[in-house]
Amino acid sequence: MKGLKKFFIALLVIILIGAAAVGAYYCYPLLTGVLDSAPEPEPEKLVPNIYTDTPPMDVPTALPIDFSGGSPANIYNLTKTSYEDESIKIDIKYESYNNQRCYYAYVEIAHPSQLRTAFSGGSYDSKVRETVSQMAKRQQAVLAINSDFCNYRKDGIIIRQAQLYRNKPSYRDVLMIDADGDFIIKKEKEEGFNAEKFHDEHMIFNSFSFGPALIIDGVRQKIPGYYEEGIIHQPAARAAIGQLGHLKYLILLVDGQQDDYDGLTVSQVAALMEKKGCTQAYNLDGGQSAVMLLNNRVINSVALGGEKRMSDCIYFASTRKIIERDRRFE
Repeated sequence: MKGLKKFFIALLVIILIGAAAVGAYYCYPLLTGVLDSAPEPEPEKLVPNIYTDTPPMDVPTALPIDFSGGSPANIYNLTKTSYEDESIKIDIKYESYNNQRCYYAYVEIAHPSQLRTAFSGGSYDSKVRETVSQMAKRQQAVLAINSDFCNYRKDGIIIRQAQLYRNKPSYRDVLMIDADGDFIIKKEKEEGFNAEKFHDEHMIFNSFSFGPALIIDGVRQKIPGYYEEGIIHQPAARAAIGQLGHLKYLILLVDGQQDDYDGLTVSQVAALMEKKGCTQAYNLDGGQSAVMLLNNRVINSVALGGEKRMSDCIYFASTRKIIERDRRFE
């Protein structure tokens, strides 16, 4: 009986030793990383989320000087009247003036290239006409406004995204925006003024031929009687753009030409831009053309029943970097 007991104990020891040896044979290569035949585990696919509340990293310093658009807005930083990320800050205020409704958009950008323009149909020569909403959506604009409807006329000095498209001076004032994002306002037929030379010497990125000038070098301008662009001396829906400081801008939209609001005269718009502290300010196309959008949502009440199809627009773009976030950990 004792011999049988010893036999089973010896057998159990042998089995345990064998199991340990087999385990060591298979486990050692895994622990030391030398098991080449073991397939690499396939990584789980991540779901990208372009709208992330994670702070952007490595924000580009500039957008290309062409007709490409910007980065999409971070919807987590967006409200009905404001937006902010590392490259742009927008704050829209509503005010009443003479019982008329005014919209002020205060804009600050990190780089001059974020103040951009776009053409309907994607080019100056396009016969297509689009609303500002259509152009803004295509360019991923954070804030967009109408421009001067440059292709409505055949004269004027038109520079867009650093390209000179038209050099036919008119009696109008011209707003030019240089490579530093600063505003320069001139008379198109000012003595000694050569648009092509000025464009090259001052690196003009965009110019607009509408006006009139409202503020030049901090001085409010008298609206000339000969100015015939639109309904200058009568109340109407208005759009104006001004510079408050380096890379700081003010956009003014005024509701008008509708049941509840008549609008303002250009002289009244000049007074408002002066009151808000603009060093330079310029009148843009008004009436049904006047429109402001924040992340493709119309802010003002557009005159005469809705947005008009035009040839161009002005917009501000973000340069934030789109980050992908791993949703497995949310």
